[in-house]
Amino acid sequence: MVALGQHLRAAGHDVTLAVAENFRGLVEGVGLEYAYGGRDVEQLVRQAGEGVESPSSLFSIARMLLHDQLEAVDAVCDGADILVGSLLLTGGPTLAARRGIPLCLASYFPAGFPCDEHPSAFASLATAPRWLTRASWVLQRLLTNAAMRGPLNRRRRELGMSPIADVQEHMLAAATGLLATDAELAPPPAAWASRVHTTGFWFLDSPEPLPPALEAFLEAGDPPIYIGFGSMPHDDPATRSTVIAEACAALSCRAIVGAGWAGLGAGASPRVHGVGPVNHRLLFDRVAAVVHHGGAGTTAAAARAGVPQVIAPHIFDQFYWASRVEALGLGPAPLPKHFGPVALVRALRAALEDRAMREKAQRMGRRLRKYSGADRAVTVLEKVVAGVVVPPGAAR
Repeated sequence: MVALGQHLRAAGHDVTLAVAENFRGLVEGVGLEYAYGGRDVEQLVRQAGEGVESPSSLFSIARMLLHDQLEAVDAVCDGADILVGSLLLTGGPTLAARRGIPLCLASYFPAGFPCDEHPSAFASLATAPRWLTRASWVLQRLLTNAAMRGPLNRRRRELGMSPIADVQEHMLAAATGLLATDAELAPPPAAWASRVHTTGFWFLDSPEPLPPALEAFLEAGDPPIYIGFGSMPHDDPATRSTVIAEACAALSCRAIVGAGWAGLGAGASPRVHGVGPVNHRLLFDRVAAVVHHGGAGTTAAAARAGVPQVIAPHIFDQFYWASRVEALGLGPAPLPKHFGPVALVRALRAALEDRAMREKAQRMGRRLRKYSGADRAVTVLEKVVAGVVVPPGAAR
């Protein structure tokens, strides 16, 4: 969303991002206007630990976010021409309808929209038999309604609005859909290809340089491996850091380890350099491979850099991305969440030594650098505000 905000501003629009307070620095760091949009999500995830991966924990956090949306985000909507959010913006249709403005909801992975091709992301499966895929969507619908419909309808009654029967149907019917993925790397489901706008990924153009110590490490030897698991918690970060150091020693390679929300460290190994949040666009162009959790943003950034990637999926859409990376030959088979040094060495050896894999990764990188998904999304949003009917499909 910060990337989209950048491109909207470049097109001459005023943009306010109402986001969790732990992202305020990111928003203001690229010169966009920040508004309080809810509590610190990182703190909530850290408190839950690996237990955050359970559906009950996820829906508990989602209920908190809904409360924040109906209070904090609601106040920011005054005077807006359009409201744009992700599929986590459950209160979006209510907030937009209250002011009579259009709503656009974006998904960062194809299975954000109910379909027969992919199981619900809550099932944490890459693929499934048709019956299980359909059952997963039924279960998601039931869980979503059980967790969200009550508080949402209470707020709607307070506003004099009619209650809704199904949260998911209400959201998708009320909004213009955006699929912020590349049509080759992550094609839209057949049932939605003509109903949502597939724009391509939205990449953040951050002006932030790499830290001097990281620059020095990069210059001191061959391109290292980057290893980081973003917002995924880990109950034993010290053990994971040791596994990484052992794998690097076995391969005689260097690594940059992103601390992430799990707090991973470099340990005592001279081969490993630890970093906090850094500019992935600048860093990934200078590494030999990327090992990560399979988040949509990290997968896209590694793909644009044209380097092989090794994914250890933990939850949600990460299993989908791991399967697509393997299917397209952009990386080896995914690792288990709790991988050991032997499995990591095997996967990294494939990523570093398989010439065909590297060539496929480079070809995908060239493809993704040819166009701007965020600019395509801006075009769609401008037409929606102007009341122009935009034919869905691959946005141009």
